[in-house]
Amino acid sequence: MANRRTYENSKRRSVYLPIVRTNVYKLLTLFDFPNPAFPTGNRQTTTLPTQAMFLMNSPWVTKLGTAMANRLAKSTGDSIERVNLAYKLCYCRIATESEVMDAIGFINQYGKESEEAKADAWSAFCQLLFLSNEFTYIN
Repeated sequence: MANRRTYENSKRRSVYLPIVRTNVYKLLTLFDFPNPAFPTGNRQTTTLPTQAMFLMNSPWVTKLGTAMANRLAKSTGDSIERVNLAYKLCYCRIATESEVMDAIGFINQYGKESEEAKADAWSAFCQLLFLSNEFTYIN
């Protein structure tokens, strides 16, 4: 349990966190973390449904999406500028015109009832960015 809290409360990437060889954090094993007891020259890469399910259903990832949506809400500008900021934060690029239109359409469709629904739509949009291949894999 203490090992899990160390990872979830850290602001650092997993590369910089301590590894307890006898108690590897389960999240890391879900994403092909090698056995720390043995040297590994080349990591296996897999894409499993459990990885996507974790990113979709994890309260931790939802909390990260909400935190990013709150950061976007504090930024000045309209929805287009917020979408571009989200893409800059996640992918280090601005969104294409079709990506902006898709994002705004998503947010307007699911956030039309109230301001709270709109905030939830922005959180879901941010979580959606975390689920993409572009976010997960480095080219």
